[in-house]
Amino acid sequence: MTFSVSMYKQTMSLLDIPSGVLKSNFFRPRREKDKVVILLGATGTGKSRLSIDLATRFPAEIINSDKIQVHAGLDIATNKIPEEERCGIPHHLLGVIHPHADFTATDFVDMASMSWLRFCHAARSQS
Repeated sequence: MTFSVSMYKQTMSLLDIPSGVLKSNFFRPRREKDKVVILLGATGTGKSRLSIDLATRFPAEIINSDKIQVHAGLDIATNKIPEEERCGIPHHLLGVIHPHADFTATDFVDMASMSWLRFCHAARSQS
């Protein structure tokens, strides 16, 4: 009498997810993530104009990240976009701090974060 034994390693389908955590979340609806577009570039390269173009096509607001433009005044020196060219798009952190105020990087991050959270909250309540 002869016996034949064969062993094989079963391959896993790409659809099988080995982690129980992933399986448990598989059918749970996911909240859509908030989206952000970041424009970087040298002074005078058209970032402000592009941000206005994007914000007029999508539900968006603009959060300034220029450490000098956050200060009131200095409009010409910093090439700050004039009010009439903003097309009614809300701008945050643009000319809001007195030039001689003690304004740290932490203050800047806190203000930018609050602007972002307010925008996200308003966008969610509209949808």
